[in-house]
Amino acid sequence: MAKSDQVEKRILLVDGEELEGLIQLGEAPVQDGEVAIPGRDKIVNVRNGVKTIPGVDAIYKITRDSKTMKFLQDWYDKKEVHECTIVRTDGSGQEFGRELWLNVELSKVHAPAYDAASPVFAQQLVRFLPEDIIPIDPEG
Repeated sequence: MAKSDQVEKRILLVDGEELEGLIQLGEAPVQDGEVAIPGRDKIVNVRNGVKTIPGVDAIYKITRDSKTMKFLQDWYDKKEVHECTIVRTDGSGQEFGRELWLNVELSKVHAPAYDAASPVFAQQLVRFLPEDIIPIDPEG
């Protein structure tokens, strides 16, 4: 990595509070659907106006004194809906981007497979299902 490259850290806030232990957060590519329109000698793809919001996988590190595992399990079991904010910061902690995830449910919560030959720290896997994802300008 070159000196001028920017390091990125992401913080996931649930209802304004950071949920401890986030170690991996999947991408959330919001896309418009497409429809193929046949024309003369070619087929053109155009946007159909329907937005696709993907599920987003995440991995949390679990520790004995952390409340993360219980919070995630309750969120799933009780079918709760929360607002999430993804804060993107550089290596010095300066915020440069934010996304608001509206009406987020969890569709899965589970421990990963166990492999005694390659031990890892305790983890909890989850899948977030946001109803909408809205980019927010950190300046405004």
